[in-house]
Amino acid sequence: MKKKLLEALKQGYKNLGLSEEAFERVATFGETFVTSDEQIETFVKAAASMLKAEQSAADKVRTELNAKIKGLEGEKAELEAKLKKPTPNEPEPKPTEPNPDEKTQIAAIIAKAVADAVKPLQDEFTTFKATQQQKSAVTALDEFKASWDYAKGYPNESEDAYERVMELYEVGGKTWNAEELTNKFKEKFNKAVAKKGIDTTKPFKADDSGEKPDFAKEAELLKSEGVGV
Repeated sequence: MKKKLLEALKQGYKNLGLSEEAFERVATFGETFVTSDEQIETFVKAAASMLKAEQSAADKVRTELNAKIKGLEGEKAELEAKLKKPTPNEPEPKPTEPNPDEKTQIAAIIAKAVADAVKPLQDEFTTFKATQQQKSAVTALDEFKASWDYAKGYPNESEDAYERVMELYEVGGKTWNAEELTNKFKEKFNKAVAKKGIDTTKPFKADDSGEKPDFAKEAELLKSEGVGV
């Protein structure tokens, strides 16, 4: 899935001039919750703000680095000018080595710029991910309810169990996944039909689907009127 996301992002935002690493970061983030090809297009559209933030952060870092490089080049020119006129009897200075701290500072600038730009977008995507999971959970329950023989055989108990479990789902902050939500529905449903002696762990029989009609009173009435039954 990450490969598909990466290709879709690179194709959709090829004009931004972003590095491979930038696309990799967004694709890696996306694969944590995109689970089907149908969700790729939605994710790619939603990723526009994150990728533009990556571009903005990269531009900012490049600007800061260019300014720092120019400053270092100026210092280097001054140093070279001084070295051209060494003081008599003064030992020739050793060539200056790159300062390791400079690399550390540059890396820190890049990391902070990217983190500052991406964090609010990650929060936004976290919300997006949670919404998608909630939709998936409810959709899974609806599909299970519509296809389960026992739920179809006992529609009143099914609707009552569905309403109860959805109320609990709402009150609990919609944190259950598809399996947890469906199991809660079955728990409520099984408790209701158990009062009728129904055990859903056993194979469903068509003649068990709902209550059988009782014609005892009609039969007695016909008998009293002399009609054989």
